[in-house]
Amino acid sequence: MVFNTPKQPTESQTMKNTISRSNIYRHPQILRKPKVLELTGYSQTTLFNRIKNGLFPRQISLGARAVGFVSSEVDAVIQFMIEEKTPEQIKELVKELIANRHSENRFGEQ
Repeated sequence: MVFNTPKQPTESQTMKNTISRSNIYRHPQILRKPKVLELTGYSQTTLFNRIKNGLFPRQISLGARAVGFVSSEVDAVIQFMIEEKTPEQIKELVKELIANRHSENRFGEQ
């Protein structure tokens, strides 16, 4: 008896699936820093070092003196961490997440 083993998704497909699963831009939510620290378990220093090193998406401006993090981006990075992706894979994910912020199809528009 021959069993067909399912094909493993490529790294690019895995990244796209993670981004898709994180529900990017369908119901955007902004998380403030204390919530991000709680979700990740990072200290402030670790969070900002990871941002500086491209391992976590940078915050967005909410006004003159306020910033926040896109919840779907945070979710996608956490999912990659759970999946034990390498730092290089996480950096690629973060680059794609940031690039998607500027895409024209954010809200399902054609």
